[in-house]
Amino acid sequence: MVDAIFWCLRIGHQWRNLSESFPKWQLVYYYFRKWQRDGTLERLNWSLNKLERQRVNKEPTPSQLHIDTQSVKVAPFVAEDTGVDGN
Repeated sequence: MVDAIFWCLRIGHQWRNLSESFPKWQLVYYYFRKWQRDGTLERLNWSLNKLERQRVNKEPTPSQLHIDTQSVKVAPFVAEDTGVDGN
């Protein structure tokens, strides 16, 4: 079931286009929504991230957060800069 969910999310297909090698799409989607609502997917993601960080000899949880503001400025739908920078 987890493989089917990951496959669909990774490929970006609609649930109805799920490969026939997996269970019926309705069943896969049922578990996806159930696990999404009850927090199972969030806990799974957190655990996998923690294991991967430990595998590469990093602290289990990140100690810093970096935000790239330039990606917002170069977006085509954002108007020209106006106002004071503040720096």
